Amino acid sequence: MQASHDYEKDCVRYLLGEMSEPEQTQFEEAYFADDSRFERFLVVKDDLVDSYARGDLRESQRERFEKHFLSSEPRGQRVAEAETLIQAATAACAK
Repeated sequence: MQASHDYEKDCVRYLLGEMSEPEQTQFEEAYFADDSRFERFLVVKDDLVDSYARGDLRESQRERFEKHFLSSEPRGQRVAEAETLIQAATAACAK
């Protein structure tokens, strides 16, 4: 279980741009070589996006997320979609 938790922490570090270039390269090689790692990476990425959309990230993580993760248009679109979904779900629950 500890290895899984460490991998998830590495995923977040990668997504927030906290890895050195050699670390990034090694991380990418590992997840592209292993389908289960890549699938877990996608889950962690979705969780991070959802946490941001809900306002659940600590300020320092939120700032890194906005600076690094939101630097591409497709990622920004994914976040906008998550925010819309969360707002719709919240409104439906309030009824």
